Amino acid sequence: MVLNSYDKTSKRGVVVVDIMNDSNQAVLGSILFIIKDDGRDIKYENACRMWRMNVVIEHASQEGLKKAVEEDYDMVVVDDYLGDKSGYTLSMEILNQKKVTLYMLGNDRDDISVIGAFRAGITDYIRSDVSAIQLAARCVSIIIRNQSERARRPYEKKEGKVILGDLTVDAWNCYAEVNGNRISLLKMEADVLQVLMEHADCLLTKQEIYEKVWNASYIAGENSVAMHVSRIRGKLKKITDQDYIETKWGVGYRFMVRKEMAQTK
Repeated sequence: MVLNSYDKTSKRGVVVVDIMNDSNQAVLGSILFIIKDDGRDIKYENACRMWRMNVVIEHASQEGLKKAVEEDYDMVVVDDYLGDKSGYTLSMEILNQKKVTLYMLGNDRDDISVIGAFRAGITDYIRSDVSAIQLAARCVSIIIRNQSERARRPYEKKEGKVILGDLTVDAWNCYAEVNGNRISLLKMEADVLQVLMEHADCLLTKQEIYEKVWNASYIAGENSVAMHVSRIRGKLKKITDQDYIETKWGVGYRFMVRKEMAQTK
């Protein structure tokens, strides 16, 4: 594969691989690696270049956290143990501040530790001895799938907000807005509304909603989802006459997309 241009700079443990694309060699996406400084950088760089990926590699957890939260990457890959912080802690800090696709690399054979990482919201846990080219291929596969899903979805994401027609929800700042009229939401209310909007026109069971929002196993009879949906409806009525959420009794809920809402994207 021939790349149009390749630029590499290194400063304070940061390695940046920037592929300058042309019409024939479009960059597929970007990956942030937050990993130990143990000589893997060049392998990861070269493997990602083969897949036409932009790469940033950080060895310091604090700098990695800042980049993951403040900048936009298609994928974040974190070592389970870093020199200055546990990768588990770092991953939770990232995922608590931003929804991002995150892989964890490690050799932990303890089921409790690995399951804990998944409950924190990681996308996958991969053995750190996987070859660089296989790791890059896995990342690219997920990135392409995510891009395809984004192209099909009726909503858009902008500055951490989910926007669908006249309704905007900001789960981080806990509010919803319709045509400039804003209401405050509790954190879980905002998260439930965002999940419903991100799966617009799809019927989600209470279990699916619960596990996506609370990152925990659903217990039969758990009423938290119904309670939060009821509160969301009540608050939205203060700023709009539109009922966005459909109830399928005994099954779950669906965020309904009106034709005019989909056309406003």
